[in-house]
Amino acid sequence: MSQNPYQSPRSRSSVRSSTGSRNRKSAGRLVSQNTRFANYLLEQIFLYLTITLSFATLNTLALTVGVELDVQNLILGSSGSFLFFIISFTYYVFFEAIIQQTPAKLITRTKVVDESGGQPSIGQILGRSACRFIPFEAFSFLFGDRTKVRGWHDKFSKTLVVKV
Repeated sequence: MSQNPYQSPRSRSSVRSSTGSRNRKSAGRLVSQNTRFANYLLEQIFLYLTITLSFATLNTLALTVGVELDVQNLILGSSGSFLFFIISFTYYVFFEAIIQQTPAKLITRTKVVDESGGQPSIGQILGRSACRFIPFEAFSFLFGDRTKVRGWHDKFSKTLVVKV
């Protein structure tokens, strides 16, 4: 701890608080339960559009090489579930890692931050995206303090969704 010898003396508590407040970013205002629900509904629309386009692209590519896919069986079968998981996971990781916002969060003017208000790490984004597939995770918003609306994917990854 090197100090400036020409600086006036300060107590340890004032040094700690002034340094802490300078280095720590504001986490912003947590969004309401209604905004989180709007994000969820919009996200489902964008996600299903993305999945539909992905399956259509896959079918078109298969037809160009002369392979006929049974798209209905592909979507409803176990390989469709695996593709749904991969596409959904990639969708969330791509948007939240690059711009901290998915298309729904762009519309509702919200973004993902870490608990200190900074950009989340790639590990936090990967964990956050994986936690979305915990059974009944969507219901985690219904329980707990309504002023601190956080789902399991927020709590486990130590992230927040705040107003931009």
